[in-house]
Amino acid sequence: MDEAEFTSSLFKGLGRPHCYYQRHKDFPYREALLHACLYNPAYDHQIEGARTNYYWELLNITACNTDIRQNILEALRNPVEEMDIEQLFGFALNYARSGDTVARQLMYSLGAEYACAGSTVGAEQLVELDNIDAFLFIAEHRGRTNEAQPDFWDNDFLLKQIEKHLSAEKIQEQLKKAQQTNVFIARYFTLISSQDTARTLKPSLSQQPYEEIKRIILESQRRIASAVFYRWGKLASDDDIYRAAQDLLTLTDTKIIPLYLGMFCKRTFPFGLSPLLPLVWSNEERVASYAIRAVAMFHDSQVRALALQLIAAKHHTSDAIKLFIHNFQAGDELFLTEIFEQNIDDDDLHSLICSLIDVFEQNLTQSSQDLLIALYEQSPCSICRQHIVDCLVKLASLPDWIIDECQYDANEKIRLAVHQYCEAKQSQF
Repeated sequence: MDEAEFTSSLFKGLGRPHCYYQRHKDFPYREALLHACLYNPAYDHQIEGARTNYYWELLNITACNTDIRQNILEALRNPVEEMDIEQLFGFALNYARSGDTVARQLMYSLGAEYACAGSTVGAEQLVELDNIDAFLFIAEHRGRTNEAQPDFWDNDFLLKQIEKHLSAEKIQEQLKKAQQTNVFIARYFTLISSQDTARTLKPSLSQQPYEEIKRIILESQRRIASAVFYRWGKLASDDDIYRAAQDLLTLTDTKIIPLYLGMFCKRTFPFGLSPLLPLVWSNEERVASYAIRAVAMFHDSQVRALALQLIAAKHHTSDAIKLFIHNFQAGDELFLTEIFEQNIDDDDLHSLICSLIDVFEQNLTQSSQDLLIALYEQSPCSICRQHIVDCLVKLASLPDWIIDECQYDANEKIRLAVHQYCEAKQSQF
């Protein structure tokens, strides 16, 4: 494995670097490993999260943990843009657990700074280290903030961490005592309580009646995530969805049309396929994209024909592939493989792989194995890779080399799925 291959596998979070290091004593490419530890080059940080354990395992294999420790702690102390602070705190947690007093002190000093600044960075790792004592330490510093309406984290999540080590009764006893003796902790819980009440009283957008959704769309100046409209459309009453569909047919504002189309990406458009077809060819990117996704809800020969036309015209190819979800035919694997093998950049590649996964999750055949393995190799995202591995598990078609490296994948769910797959196969004999 050359450096480019090693780095690509490492950044994707594959278990391949682990297997490679197990076979080599010289442990090359340490600069790539250090970069990954500091920056976490995961495709999507928000969804994939920190990879502390994955990189930590590699550091321990190479026996270069001591050398890299100084770089990691210095980066945590003085981070530069794009460094993954949560991941760096995760490394500091591992060092502190092993008796590293410098790492422990750094976690507490920085945790206090972040808390006083209104941030929750490092709080989870501190609570993981010292349970309720660390929780109260962070609560005190959050209570010291002068912000009028501080943006608190979900304290229930942190308290659930503590419940692994203390009974609920013991936790409540200590929390009550701390509020009685520390004004800042008391203030923290007062603010938490008021925010929890506000969140409880405010229903989510996906549960609002159509008239309220319509008002929000027309009046809101903020961008609303498309997933909100997916959920709303899925949960809406038949009457509400019918009225939304009627209004969609009258719209001309290309900023609003995609929001309405999003309501029909998980719920079939009640007036049939025909009204949506002109929108599919729109020059407005979001209009065309959401229109294609709405059309994908239909099982119809017209939809399949449209998919072929869109792909031939190279018009929203990734979205067009979704049209095969309910319109797949035997042999489409070869056609879809040809599309996948075209040269495309990483962002287009990810969108294309997501669409192909959606197709094969609904239309899984033994003939799709080769393409699924190619998707596994090329996917930049460990979440997509998880879905691909799940498909191969359902086919009972996991090659031995994938089994070997998936034991060390950055995605813990992949490790578990492959472990269960191997156990199930062994139980058959």
